[in-house]
Amino acid sequence: MRRSVWVLLAILVALIGLALYLENYKPKPGFVPPPQQTPSQFLFTLGEDVIVTGIRIEVVTEEKIVAVERGEDGFWQVIESPQAEIEQGMIEAAASQVTALRLLAKGLSLSPVDVGVREPAYLVDVTFSDDVEHAFRVGNVTPSGSGYYIQSADREIAIIDRDGFDSLLTLIKLVQ
Repeated sequence: MRRSVWVLLAILVALIGLALYLENYKPKPGFVPPPQQTPSQFLFTLGEDVIVTGIRIEVVTEEKIVAVERGEDGFWQVIESPQAEIEQGMIEAAASQVTALRLLAKGLSLSPVDVGVREPAYLVDVTFSDDVEHAFRVGNVTPSGSGYYIQSADREIAIIDRDGFDSLLTLIKLVQ
């Protein structure tokens, strides 16, 4: 027989052996399977037809403010920092990011001073089409670097996703 046939035969035997092993494998006692991943929670829970109609971000440390509002015609207008011209697509991307801000933890019993929300780095106000306005203060980055501490209007301290909030901050960077 040819050498390639023997190699293929050896591979076939190895695959059959692996299949039999995996078929009969039982985990050791005390083995705990990893927890199932919970579905993502978002900072804002919105109704089906609710959209963002206004965003205001203040960088407290730099005394810089950018505020945009969706007009009756559906186009975004810069209402604070009027010298800035921001593309509609960039504002729409920021508005989409607001609705996708993931909540990593909530109801934390931490001191506002310790997490930087008493003297926040950012103040954020978001207005929705159902005339509901949400405001939150953004403090320090978490020790793991994965999120920011925030404090909502109800004084609850939570953590939001850092990547999501950094994407929202592109509005401020466009005004510079």
